[in-house]
Amino acid sequence: MTNLLDASLCSFFRILSEIKDIVDECGENIVSYLKEFSPNTEFIEDTAFEELQSLDAFCDVDYMYYTDENDEPDLDGGAFGDIWIFSSSEMREYHSTLKEMFESGIITKEQYDTELIEMKMTLRKYIIDLQPYDYGISYEIDWDENEYGKTVLKVFLEYDFPYDFFWLYVGVIAVLESYKISLKRLNDKYLLINKKAEAA
Repeated sequence: MTNLLDASLCSFFRILSEIKDIVDECGENIVSYLKEFSPNTEFIEDTAFEELQSLDAFCDVDYMYYTDENDEPDLDGGAFGDIWIFSSSEMREYHSTLKEMFESGIITKEQYDTELIEMKMTLRKYIIDLQPYDYGISYEIDWDENEYGKTVLKVFLEYDFPYDFFWLYVGVIAVLESYKISLKRLNDKYLLINKKAEAA
């Protein structure tokens, strides 16, 4: 991905270390997403930008506007940032399954809240902490009714701050893979509890 001749040794090993940690946590499928990247670092950001938009989970890029005195978007003032929007079937199913488990009494409110907190920590780890700076970029999960009619991950990027599209790309695919792992864990737990209930 990064040519040793083009980057400092420290930067190169940081990339290797971060990718290895993510592969260890999210599985080797992460590597398959990186096959399009050239060893020439000059094009790494452009490639990441294009690859983000080519993801199956990619929905749209919207814009952030300041609001006027009526709390309406001030379109005349111009946008001050982008909103990258992603969704996947595993993301949607994870949140619906978790909600169903809570509403049916399979898990407690405390367990439900703990699951959500852990997922938010995962999002922060991959969307924010991978970035060289932790300002000018934020995120939210919108699982209520919205214009997309489904659970979405929104990543907010302000124009006046630096951020790294390569690490954003890596972070988004890590989040998507994390949802697959978390959904399987939830389903396995659901099935185990149901089997115990049926055997009782």
